[in-house]
Amino acid sequence: MDLDRLRLKLSELQDHRDHLEEKIAKLKENEKLESEIAAQYPVESFTMPAFGAYTRLSQDKLTLELNNLQVQIQECLEEVHYYFQESKKMELVKNKEVMQESKKQKQQEQLFYDQIAESRHHRTK
Repeated sequence: MDLDRLRLKLSELQDHRDHLEEKIAKLKENEKLESEIAAQYPVESFTMPAFGAYTRLSQDKLTLELNNLQVQIQECLEEVHYYFQESKKMELVKNKEVMQESKKQKQQEQLFYDQIAESRHHRTK
C-alpha cells in the first residue's frame, strides 16, 4: 500500500515539476519577446528594465521552488526504490511459504497413497 501511495506522490511531484519548468520557459520566452519589442520601439523600451527585473525575480523564485521540488522527487524516488525492494522480499518469502506448503501437502498425499497401496498389498496376501 505504501508503494502505491509513494508512486502517486511521485507522479504528482513530477507533474508539478513539469508545470514549473513550463512557467520558467514561458517567462524566458516573454522576456525575449519584450526585448525584441523594446529594440524596435523606443517608447516601449522605457518599461523594459522593470519588466526584466520582475521576470528575473519570478524566474529565481520558480527556480528555487523547482530545486526544492527536485530534492523532494529524489527523496521520493529513494523511498519508492526501498519499498519496491521490500515488496519483492515479501513476495519471495510468500512464494517460499507457498512452495513449502505445497511440498508438505504433496508429501501428505503421497503418504496417504502409500498407506492405501500397503493396505491393498496386505489384503491380497
